[in-house]
Amino acid sequence: MEGLAGRLAGSPGTPTPAIAARPGRGVRAAAVLALLTDTPRPDLTFIERAATLRQHAGQMAFPGGGIEAGDADEVAAALRETREEIGLDPHRVTVLGRLPTTHVAASGFDVVTIVGVWSGREPVGAVDPLEVSSVHRFAIDDLASPEHRRTVRHPSGYRGPAFVFGDVPGGPIVVWGFTGHLVDRLLSLGGWEQPWDRSRVMDIPARFLRPGPARPSHG
Repeated sequence: MEGLAGRLAGSPGTPTPAIAARPGRGVRAAAVLALLTDTPRPDLTFIERAATLRQHAGQMAFPGGGIEAGDADEVAAALRETREEIGLDPHRVTVLGRLPTTHVAASGFDVVTIVGVWSGREPVGAVDPLEVSSVHRFAIDDLASPEHRRTVRHPSGYRGPAFVFGDVPGGPIVVWGFTGHLVDRLLSLGGWEQPWDRSRVMDIPARFLRPGPARPSHG
């Protein structure tokens, strides 16, 4: 993880084009936590957002949400949201750094991604089913494996990197969109990336395309 922490320190000046193409606009601010285990076989934690949410319903994401007036900074916001969503004590997380702030047009938020590590031993799970339907942890070597990598196609014409896990109750899990780009970036920064076939294209399953009202709901 030391190599990743060092690269994160320089990442705001050298972000990937996919992330840098949408700089912050200073309208609404949010923070998410890319939570890695500091273990010989690290994994990354994801939430599946509840199907009833007003924005990004049913999609896979990192824990996080809107920055509130009582939050000291983006780190405090990401850790608070993580506690509220999956029950992890903020004191169990060591922050390594952050990725560049990115404007997410679908929700209208400027999002900063905080990268942190934890032991992986504390129990975590969905605290409020109205916000989070389930919590998933995928090993970094599985995320990097070409077997699980795809290019996804959205009905709008968007194409981007995705990670697909099929042996899961309820059907395949697909991590795509903004979160997919973040995972792709983390794999590169951590030195975990493997060559994969970008011509393997799949449509995004309807389960992860649930529409919601225009007003976003974070945290």
